[in-house]
Amino acid sequence: MGWSRILVLANVFLTLWFCTAKGEVGFCDFPKISHGILYDEKKYETHSPVLSGKVFYYSCEYNFASPSNSFWTRITCTEAGWSPTPKCLRLCFFPFVENGNSTSSEQTHLQGDIVQVVCNQGYSLENNQSTLTCTEDGWSIPPKCTSINPCVISEETMNIYNITFKWRKGQKLYFQSGAYVEFVCKYGYKPTNPSPPFRTKCIDGHINFPSCSKKTLLV
Repeated sequence: MGWSRILVLANVFLTLWFCTAKGEVGFCDFPKISHGILYDEKKYETHSPVLSGKVFYYSCEYNFASPSNSFWTRITCTEAGWSPTPKCLRLCFFPFVENGNSTSSEQTHLQGDIVQVVCNQGYSLENNQSTLTCTEDGWSIPPKCTSINPCVISEETMNIYNITFKWRKGQKLYFQSGAYVEFVCKYGYKPTNPSPPFRTKCIDGHINFPSCSKKTLLV
């Protein structure tokens, strides 16, 4: 290396040092973007720190997006750091809410967004919450309204009242609060007089069971 080239390089470093001391030039750490990919990253990753004024482009992985929602987002090294701040945010698709409703149904939201859900009577979101938040890992809780107090009807319980399901089969069934259930007397039994209705409603985990008694044989 000739003396002229050494002098030029020395002059460049002195100029950079002088400008930095005066606050005219800044440096940025090489951008490491979670869930992001820097354009030509291998080509530039040895260039650290990055000189103020340098421009990079980055893209985000599947299910993530930059705040501008561009496929390639431009970032510039400034005296204050990278502008805009390079980051990839989670995309959360909000489905149709079973047993509830939301103005956000069938929409895609960005990490940090909060969605309001109104559940039908007798239903609730997990932990009795009314909102969900789009996080890096997806929705903070499942976007689903479930029965607060379901009614559990077992074969043992029906045997006590000598009844069975009119339309359903099964030894143990769950009915959500607000649902109607129909019973009939078991074979050889008739409705007790008086008896609660054979079409009854599950209310907060409770059902008023109808009852039947054995038919008497006439001699």
